[in-house]
Amino acid sequence: MHKDSFTIAPFQYITVDLPEMTHAQQAARAYSAGCQWVQIRIKDKPLNEIEREVVQALESALTYNAVLIVDDYVSLAEKCKASGVHLGKLDMSPTEARQILGNHCIIGTTANTFDDIRQITTMPVDYIGVGPFRFTRTKKKLSPIIGIEGYRSLMKHVREARLTIPIIAIGGITYEDLPALIDTGVYGVAVSAAVAYSHSFEKSIEKFVEFFTKTGQFYDTGVSLKV
Repeated sequence: MHKDSFTIAPFQYITVDLPEMTHAQQAARAYSAGCQWVQIRIKDKPLNEIEREVVQALESALTYNAVLIVDDYVSLAEKCKASGVHLGKLDMSPTEARQILGNHCIIGTTANTFDDIRQITTMPVDYIGVGPFRFTRTKKKLSPIIGIEGYRSLMKHVREARLTIPIIAIGGITYEDLPALIDTGVYGVAVSAAVAYSHSFEKSIEKFVEFFTKTGQFYDTGVSLKV
């Protein structure tokens, strides 16, 4: 699924290394539980292994007419025809990635400050993951923790600058954090540990999906992308 046919999902699941479940299996189970957006994030593995996981995850994405975002690897996103790519601060520039992927692919990137956000809005980017909300063990190199008050301040500046790009909160977010986070004005959240390390993977996904469905901030009221 490419960006001319969907809306940015306010709930996004990011895969993580698990001994009992591959990244592709996580994607399949997330989709089956109602999640429409998965980012496959694999670090420190041979490229051929990552490609195999991406191809398998894409089969599930196609089955559920859902979005699969590849973390970091622009060449893999292009080769495998993924929905798009998510780029960290030290990865390829969004401008270069857009030249490679074209206008039909989703490009997201990472920010930690309002200055980051303002600079990114001058680039060909479709959404921004802003974090971390709190400490998380799923990422090795963390930017400064933002916290609730930090998001309130960031989103105040975003509104004052009349920036409309979807802001996705990320980093150590739990289900219990959702009301306060959404109240700051962020568009949505991306989670890993709250699902991956829970007692029930599917039930955790379902809880997040249900929250956004009930609050009216789910796929039917999202920000539509146009090409």
